[in-house]
Amino acid sequence: MTHAMATPITSNFDSSQSSVQHPSGMMPAHSECHSRGFDLSTLSPSPYLDLHDFLDPMDLPWAEAKPLVQWVPLIHGEIGRSVRLRLDGAHLIESRLPPSLFQGWLTQPGLLIAFGMTPEHLSFVNGRPLPPDGLMFGGLNSFFLSHWPYEAAPLQSVGSIFLPQRMVSPDWPSSGRLFGVLPVATTAMARLRSVLREALTAGSHSPQMLESEAVRATILGRVVEAVSACFQTGRASHEGARDTLGDYVDIYLNIVKYVDDNYSKSFSMRDIAADLRISERTIHTVMTRLQGMTLKSYLKLQRLREVRRNLLYGDAEFLVKQAALKSGFMHQGRFAREYFQHFGETPSATLARRVKI
Repeated sequence: MTHAMATPITSNFDSSQSSVQHPSGMMPAHSECHSRGFDLSTLSPSPYLDLHDFLDPMDLPWAEAKPLVQWVPLIHGEIGRSVRLRLDGAHLIESRLPPSLFQGWLTQPGLLIAFGMTPEHLSFVNGRPLPPDGLMFGGLNSFFLSHWPYEAAPLQSVGSIFLPQRMVSPDWPSSGRLFGVLPVATTAMARLRSVLREALTAGSHSPQMLESEAVRATILGRVVEAVSACFQTGRASHEGARDTLGDYVDIYLNIVKYVDDNYSKSFSMRDIAADLRISERTIHTVMTRLQGMTLKSYLKLQRLREVRRNLLYGDAEFLVKQAALKSGFMHQGRFAREYFQHFGETPSATLARRVKI
């Protein structure tokens, strides 16, 4: 029942290569790319740069795939944008997204990091706030839960970078089972943000440059240097910053499994507590700590999204009433109001856009 969006991200490099050039002949100035005025709408797709605009991850081309990162927006109405630069198997990404829930595993050898693109970014990772100048990171089989609360900006920008194992320094910290959360020096964080945006700008405006293996290696080398600088400045506080909410995560995953197995049925928090042999208070604490919402709110969100998924991608038998009943909505009028309130369109409008397979 829980579905959403992905973003994975490789190459031999030599940081001694000459600087990558901007279309004018110069690399974009640090202030130009790190400026709060940087606008993803100025970028255009190219052979190296994927660009997608969307209201919901279900509208994205890979919506029916099983992505590394599941993403569930909490509100709709603002158009999001995701930009992904692909360099020799490496993926450098910036996305502007609404308040949302995220969960993911890294299923390939390497390192995945994510960070807000401004110090004002507001998010929580594995139950703890992400520092204004900080990043989350994880290796193979590491897991994370994240949420951007309702009070966050209508759209926030997040950067993410995947580095394959051959580019990961043995001196960098390891994350263990859960993604780590690491506060870093302001200057190092600013540099990482700038390097990411410089690379995205080059991929959009000067894709012909990227046909050169040396240029691609230089870009990736600068990314690795910026990541290394962040880890060097953050290492002293890493151990204290690493989240150890493993028990909460296990309980959360068991709650989600129960919900997924029974979402079309009528059940209460008491039923879940009895089945999992935990207290109702524990369920409330786990849900609000890791997802920023109560179990009741989480259930309604997931049921609404399951209806929408069936209306968009389901079999012909899934008309509005059938989809609503299958997801546990027995009162059609109340369902229609809640659906419109959440998605900004009627269920019948969604059905009219059903993907023909």
